[in-house]
Amino acid sequence: MTRTAYPTKPTPYVANRSRSASQARRAPQPGRQRSRENEAPSGPKRVPHYLLDGRERYLTEIYMSEPAQTKPLKRGRGRPRLFDRTAAIEQAMELFWDRGYEGTTFDDLVGAMKLSPSSFYHEFGSKERLYREAVDYYLSVSLSDVSRVLSSHRDTRAAFEAFIEETAAFFTNGASPTGCMISLAGTHLPPHLRSVAEFTKSLRKGFEQELARRLRKGVSDGDLPPGTNVKELAAYFDTVIRGLAVHARDGASRKQLLAICRVAMRAWPAKPPDTNPKNGSGGSQS
Repeated sequence: MTRTAYPTKPTPYVANRSRSASQARRAPQPGRQRSRENEAPSGPKRVPHYLLDGRERYLTEIYMSEPAQTKPLKRGRGRPRLFDRTAAIEQAMELFWDRGYEGTTFDDLVGAMKLSPSSFYHEFGSKERLYREAVDYYLSVSLSDVSRVLSSHRDTRAAFEAFIEETAAFFTNGASPTGCMISLAGTHLPPHLRSVAEFTKSLRKGFEQELARRLRKGVSDGDLPPGTNVKELAAYFDTVIRGLAVHARDGASRKQLLAICRVAMRAWPAKPPDTNPKNGSGGSQS
């Protein structure tokens, strides 16, 4: 076996070799990369939460894979730790939903999110900004995607009946605080929190406007009489849903809420009689 003589003087390539080795240590391993490929993708995921009339109902749940939801959290000294921002916002959402905006203290938030006060302010800026992000997260995981639910039925009455029943089931699903965060969390606030109250009020107003849009479509489709007061009917169903949220928070069962839904649907305007002479319903031909 022949031994190779190496020069004693360092060559210019030593530093390059060291840097390459460092890069190699940081490069992902093939096996680890394959396991990441098998992970669930980031983004919305529908998961079963409850049964209604023997059918499985779903809520939209946000699932974020580790690379998308974690990032280094800045610290004064030492190695930065990973911060799961999505999980932190979810913890804040649960608190605001359960205790309301004013009832959720700063200590409650930093304790649930496992953040120091300085890290909290660095990441979210203020309690109000965090509340707005928590509301956005709530809207993404709740049944507040009104357009999707109301468009699930072509008939307007069937769409509204299914919507308020699913809402009642969501308010009592047992997997989250009872009632509705938008209905309960941002009300009865002192004057210095008016911006929070106005923000939550605008969301409720947008919800009512979405109901009105679906009702107007029902009028144009012939599901509702031409003279239907869409604005009043939308306000009525919005009031029913807000009331369901309060009843759920007071401990009403799903069965009780569904009974209220059935009574509420009795206010639905009757369809106008068909006066088309081709259908044998009377009327005169001109």
